[in-house]
Amino acid sequence: MNIFDFLINFGYLGIFAIVFTESGIPFGFFFPGDSLLITAGILVNRGIFNFYLLMGLCILAAILGNIVGYYLGKKWGRGLFEKKNNFVFNPKNLKRTEDFYNKYGDRAILLARFIPVIRTFTPIFAGIANMKYSKFLLYTIVSAFVWAGGLISAGYFLVQLIPNIDQYILLVVGIIIVLSVAPLIFKIFRK
Repeated sequence: MNIFDFLINFGYLGIFAIVFTESGIPFGFFFPGDSLLITAGILVNRGIFNFYLLMGLCILAAILGNIVGYYLGKKWGRGLFEKKNNFVFNPKNLKRTEDFYNKYGDRAILLARFIPVIRTFTPIFAGIANMKYSKFLLYTIVSAFVWAGGLISAGYFLVQLIPNIDQYILLVVGIIIVLSVAPLIFKIFRK
């Protein structure tokens, strides 16, 4: 079953479940969120889905997934770091995580939305780091609108530019990921 068949068969509920899970549930990191949203946008253009309903559900799923991830990290993640005899999960790394989210948490939440795998774990680590919830929520909402809205719209409009875009979906997704991460990479190299 290809991604088009999946979306047609499982519809709005399937899309909601994948976006929700990929946005903050630890085992959701392997779901194809970017290509799913672009493909859903293509299907909106073909009359399979309603643009506004799909957009609203995907934005809501992305926000709720992040919130659940945040609370998973806050409730259970911190305990992992309090063990002193563990190489990865130790108090020093907890302190580093807290410092990182205090300094760069807003940018991390925004940029992670566009990076597969990182998108899943960023809200969990925000919870572990006790990132201020109001700040976390604000950037979660903004990033959900930009990510879901942008990728669904990209799929919708790219069909008009490239009629056979479904043959190039992985290439399109790769280009979008590179373009969204490029400013961060440029900034890192500049520093």
